[in-house]
Amino acid sequence: MMLIDSHTHLSDRQFNGDREEVIARCRAEGMRAIVEIGALSKEGGNELAIRLAENNDFIFATVGVHPHDADICTNATFERVLNWAISSDKVVAIGETGLDYHYNLSTPDNQRHAYRRFIDIARALKKPLVIHDREAHEESLQILLEEKGHEVGGVYHCFSGDWKFARKVLDAGFYLAFGGVVTFKNATDLHETARRAPLDRIVLETDAPYLAPIPHRGKRNEPWMTKFTAARIAELRGAPLDKIIQATGENSIRLYNLPL
Repeated sequence: MMLIDSHTHLSDRQFNGDREEVIARCRAEGMRAIVEIGALSKEGGNELAIRLAENNDFIFATVGVHPHDADICTNATFERVLNWAISSDKVVAIGETGLDYHYNLSTPDNQRHAYRRFIDIARALKKPLVIHDREAHEESLQILLEEKGHEVGGVYHCFSGDWKFARKVLDAGFYLAFGGVVTFKNATDLHETARRAPLDRIVLETDAPYLAPIPHRGKRNEPWMTKFTAARIAELRGAPLDKIIQATGENSIRLYNLPL
């Protein structure tokens, strides 16, 4: 099966008690791959992401700093991310990085600065970008284009814009990632985008442990639950489920250059 979770956080503390059991459930579900997203954290998220990838043949990693933590980024931080990115063949992308103007846990100026620096790192290493964009649609894309992030491409994770903005993201050469939110009844703009986006430009994700899909909404999300998002997209598009799983899996392999 080609089921791939293109964005998850198994290094999150919510998995500290049963991380290996969760990974075993993913294997039992026949998942082809998981992309573990690194982030700066007190638990050492980037290092744990790399370790999980190196210890499991079907897990790959990214490295970066979430925009929530941009305030504590220093030159040394960017140097560490660069070194992590070249330390392992299992590191396939830079991120997540971007802008989050919903919580503003870091100042907008520091978020923009970190975002630009990580785009520079991605371009230097010729690795794709994992973009976090919350309530910053136009600016996130403007910065990407200004810094030539489209030269390496990447994905708008947990895409939350409407179809008009999706078209701009697609035109810039980026993929759209859909997670559990697309299964929510009131996510009408997202439903439209999931129906209209080219099938060769969408990928599946969980953002686990967050945003669990129906029928598990409100519970801890896990990578194997990607299958519920696939089922909802298949329903929205009037397409066979196996076709959606196959296409999105192939897209994730192409997006991240996964050696599968």
